[in-house]
Amino acid sequence: MAVFATFIVCGALVLVLGDLEALDKWLGITGLSTAALGGWVLKGIQEWRAGSDLPDARQLEVAAADLATAVHRTWSREAVNRGLTSPLPIAVRMRAADPRIAAHPAQWHEPVGAPMTADVAGATLAGTVADVVGLYRRVATGRLVIVGEPGGGKSGAAVLLLLSLSASRSGDSLIPVWLPLASWDPAASTVEAWMVGQLITSYGTPPSAAAELVAQGRVLPVLDGLDEIPQIHRAAAVTGLGGLGTAPLVLTCRTEEYIAAVAAGVLAAAAVVEVVPVGVDVMVAYLTQSGSADTARWDRLIAALRAGPPSPCSQTLSSPLMLSLARVVYQAPTSDPSELLDCSTAEQVEDRLLDGLVPAVYGRDADDTPPDRASRWLSFFADRLALIGPGVIAWWRLPQCLADRHLRSIAGLGYGLAAGLWATVAFAWLGPFALFGPACIVVGPIVGLLAARLRTELPGVPRPALWRVPNRRDLVGGLRSGARTGIVVGPACGLGLGVLGLTYQLESFRLEDDTALAVVRYLLWIIWYSILIGLSVAVVRGLTLALAGQPRDSVTPLSSHQADRRAGRQTAIILGLAMLLILELALLATDPSMDSVLFGLVVGLPIALGIVVWVQLRGSAHAWFAVAAMLLVRQGLLPKRPLLFLEDAYRRGVLRKVGAVYEFRHSRLAERLRTTGQDIAEVRPPSPRP
Repeated sequence: MAVFATFIVCGALVLVLGDLEALDKWLGITGLSTAALGGWVLKGIQEWRAGSDLPDARQLEVAAADLATAVHRTWSREAVNRGLTSPLPIAVRMRAADPRIAAHPAQWHEPVGAPMTADVAGATLAGTVADVVGLYRRVATGRLVIVGEPGGGKSGAAVLLLLSLSASRSGDSLIPVWLPLASWDPAASTVEAWMVGQLITSYGTPPSAAAELVAQGRVLPVLDGLDEIPQIHRAAAVTGLGGLGTAPLVLTCRTEEYIAAVAAGVLAAAAVVEVVPVGVDVMVAYLTQSGSADTARWDRLIAALRAGPPSPCSQTLSSPLMLSLARVVYQAPTSDPSELLDCSTAEQVEDRLLDGLVPAVYGRDADDTPPDRASRWLSFFADRLALIGPGVIAWWRLPQCLADRHLRSIAGLGYGLAAGLWATVAFAWLGPFALFGPACIVVGPIVGLLAARLRTELPGVPRPALWRVPNRRDLVGGLRSGARTGIVVGPACGLGLGVLGLTYQLESFRLEDDTALAVVRYLLWIIWYSILIGLSVAVVRGLTLALAGQPRDSVTPLSSHQADRRAGRQTAIILGLAMLLILELALLATDPSMDSVLFGLVVGLPIALGIVVWVQLRGSAHAWFAVAAMLLVRQGLLPKRPLLFLEDAYRRGVLRKVGAVYEFRHSRLAERLRTTGQDIAEVRPPSPRP
């Protein structure tokens, strides 16, 4: 509506400064670009990026099926990457946690409310991680909390549970969805709103469908890492989870942090289990059987583990994370794992394993990335997790790592260039175009840069768009919806223009010999522009809606980046070509000659280019990412292709994927890679997101 109001005001100024002929020419040049591609089309672009209108029952079922498929495919691959489905995974056991942090068994045991002793409850919750789904099904409320020490296997148990529930899902059963709690700020949003945002960003669910699935309670949230929420917010997070009532959920957290978080009250109707540290026999079996048949280099370490008493090595390797790291760090035949026996504390053993991961997986040959470079680039992300996450590596938030002045400069130059290109159109009819038209292209970015530097609010960086090639049904449905919008917007704009020009046309009516004929011509003029505006809105909005279909496969960082790049390119192409076509039609309708065609090209190209620049800045996360990456690469902080480097780090086991974002293999690894004492978080609030 703001764009439409601006359109009317500009038309009034043209009438005041000129006449009806000037208004007609102005409409032919810019009116359609402002009205037809204005408020309603911008709404269409937002829906393109967002998904679709409110879903009907069929659309909701399709979205639910797509979400379930994306979750299962994503985490099936991730389970393989984490070694959870290897032939000989680490045999981790679970048992009932301290009853002081768990709800009374009568709240969650079947039948709910029946008397239950602690011994029976303990037996109910005992088992192995491999059979975690059996343990979960014994919790009638479906509310399970998994606690344990850092690297103890909590997340691994949750992943296996998610996969088992996903594989056995049928009909209207709940959709298990992995949601990393590190990205939730309980002070900023409710858990329901945060869940909706995660479904959109990480799994490509259309916003309306995501909101409806959460509202209907059809999502089983697997909430990983309560301990990764800042300490001051953990109690609020537990209170916020209480807002879900007794809805099923799975939650993981470190033991000490969970004890502190529920000090004021436990999570209602939730059973709590803890992962048990790995025993020596399990350590020995994993170290000797999960690699090559040559196990001689492990003999000294194994002998020390068996000899007892508990040592720094046995304490450290009782963690599944550290045990798996030991296998990776000492996978080379020439390595010597017995050097761990020289460490005097468990912390030293941990540090040795964490510090040895990058050298173990990089620099394998002369063409491979040297470990020192890989470590420096990984440290860049570890230092800035608060900016690019929080807690995860979201590629579209890389611009947040730039200095404030750089963010403002990018926005100022870009929007200024778009404004300068559009300003050249004014001189196409106000003249002299040859003198002032090109000057606008130079002056526009300068003015935009100055305005951006004076602006106190930082420019917003968009979220990634999700995109897939539209099929015939998408095109038909999009154009049908666009037609309905065009039928409303076209006549409304035409009527508004007619009323606007009526005052000036009355005088010409009196001067005409045939007043009736003049009135008819004027009405035809209104009808013509109503049709033209309506058609433009119908086509452009219809095409944008046709491209609003979300991907039906798992969303990954690379796929979300590629989809956003395609979405930005398609938006610019559609709007630019539509503008040129509509402009040519409008000019040919008033003056069917080659001069009109050439004039339309001269004037339309700046408009189209301005639209391209504006769309890339306003609606493309890829554009911002590309500029930020270029600046950071020039500073030597990142490799030439940051996203490919992150994907390579994932394949080497340094990073993990959670939907469209990466995260470090463990928070302790990120801590060791940091070059500063804490995350680099500039003293500025996060940029607003459109």
